[in-house]
Amino acid sequence: MKNFGTSFAGLLVCLLVGTVSWAQSDSAPKGAGTSDRPTQNSKPSDQGNTKPGQSTKKPAKETKPKPSKSTSKKGAGNVGSLDEAPGDAAGMPDGSNNADGGGETSINAAAPNWAATHLHLAPHAAQKFARDGVNLEPHEGHLLIEATFHLEAVRADAKAVENYARLLKSVNRKDLTSRARAGARLLELKNIILRGPDGKRYRALWNVGDGVRTTIARYEVSPNSESSQQSSSGNVNPNGPWLDAERSFITRVVRPNNQPPITDYKTTFSGILRTDQAFPLTFLFSVPASVDLKTLKLVVDSEAFSIEE
Repeated sequence: MKNFGTSFAGLLVCLLVGTVSWAQSDSAPKGAGTSDRPTQNSKPSDQGNTKPGQSTKKPAKETKPKPSKSTSKKGAGNVGSLDEAPGDAAGMPDGSNNADGGGETSINAAAPNWAATHLHLAPHAAQKFARDGVNLEPHEGHLLIEATFHLEAVRADAKAVENYARLLKSVNRKDLTSRARAGARLLELKNIILRGPDGKRYRALWNVGDGVRTTIARYEVSPNSESSQQSSSGNVNPNGPWLDAERSFITRVVRPNNQPPITDYKTTFSGILRTDQAFPLTFLFSVPASVDLKTLKLVVDSEAFSIEE
């Protein structure tokens, strides 16, 4: 009986030890990432699906920067032609084909299109310019300056006639093409500039000289009516420098009710110059009286020329 009690007590001790051990092993927390199974909402690991040597993340797609678009716009011409134009863009040296910066970069870009010599600047004989219906007066503090020089079109432009005919639709394109076979180049008033040492530019106001067709136009606008009148005079000299050329002086008068009239002027010039020969030309400018004329340079289609006299 004693042996049975001892055996029974030993059996109870063994059962108790086994139960405690089982409870401890079952209630121990599992470490992160030690689970044998993914949770119900988890996704399979990418690592299990990658091949040896393959990265688990795709590299970001390389993007090339896009060139910025220029938002600058071209000037509207010579409206209010007595006003000063803004300064030149800095960068290119004088005498280059692109003194104002930007523009062509082709092989022929360095070859000059123009040659200007015997440049002379002098104040106009009178404070105002008045001739054949043209009346030009500088702003306060400005002077009218006459620039005389010999200009030669060094290289011909195959599109000179086409561009000129686009400006003046009334011209005889067939006749101009025939006479331009020896070579010609288009010259416009807005591309003839005097530039100061501070970079300010003063655009030409008027072509002074004979052998050019002249158009005078006047427009009047009132609240209840509009009127216009136009006249042309002069002819192109067949022995002169121009195959064809025309200058215009346009006056626009706006008459509001019970207010003084507002008058605006606009001057234009377009001509096809013969090539391989220098011709004397004169253009009128409005320049501040404080500017030293010797410091100015002549700019023709972005090519700059210094004063020689």
